[in-house]
Amino acid sequence: LWDAAGALLDETAAAIDTPWKADWYFFPAAEGNTMTWLTFSLPEPLAEGHRLVALVRSEDDEDTGMVLGSDSFPFVERTTSTGLIAQAARSLPPGRYAVVAGVATEDGQFTPRFQESRIISRVPTDQLRLSKVLLAESINKLEADESAAGPFRVSGFEVVPKGSSDVRRGEDLTIFYQVLGAGEQDGKTDFDITYQLFIRPPGKAGAGWVRAGRPVVATHQSGAARAWTLGIAPQYPIARYRLEVSVKDNLSGSEVSRDVEFKVVE
Repeated sequence: LWDAAGALLDETAAAIDTPWKADWYFFPAAEGNTMTWLTFSLPEPLAEGHRLVALVRSEDDEDTGMVLGSDSFPFVERTTSTGLIAQAARSLPPGRYAVVAGVATEDGQFTPRFQESRIISRVPTDQLRLSKVLLAESINKLEADESAAGPFRVSGFEVVPKGSSDVRRGEDLTIFYQVLGAGEQDGKTDFDITYQLFIRPPGKAGAGWVRAGRPVVATHQSGAARAWTLGIAPQYPIARYRLEVSVKDNLSGSEVSRDVEFKVVE
């Protein structure tokens, strides 16, 4: 695992056949670090005696490497409507990293399934911004004694991402994100949220995004962790969609927006 990350640092890494798909999510953590979720869509469950492991090795200090998949920072699996996913979480210092992941056996054999050079940035909380908008399979409130950050756990919630961006007609589209850096008055934030859906018309080559329906506005909201659900009616056309989330801070007057794309399928 260390050698595989070193080859990536040296730009001599060999191509991986059928690499896994990975998603990254970043949240603020203590001491200027970044709580990092690394999520893989797995084609099938791991065989008995096999473990998913990853090494995040610093490009600025090649002697520094941090492991995901250990007993302290395990990969946790969840079954979603679109397949099996596995996620590990760790608070990491911002920087440039070589990331290698794969399957390890009990006798120490390692088969790489993912490699990437990745910049992990600090997530600022001193200015209005939105975290990445996450397509969620499920969101559940955690009990106080279960609310520590970790795989699928953030801001007191268990948030399981979808295994893909496909949403079937008749299902719900659920998103999760954080509003960071909003102004406070008497310890409370006050902001308005607007949700606007766009569609890319099917069958029209080169067509741009077209506004789909009226915006949904939630006024005078408070609290960083946000979730929202949109019912995908059976009448929705099969097409690509973009959901834009816009936040206006009523205390500072600042505005910020972020979007997420998905596809409606049969």
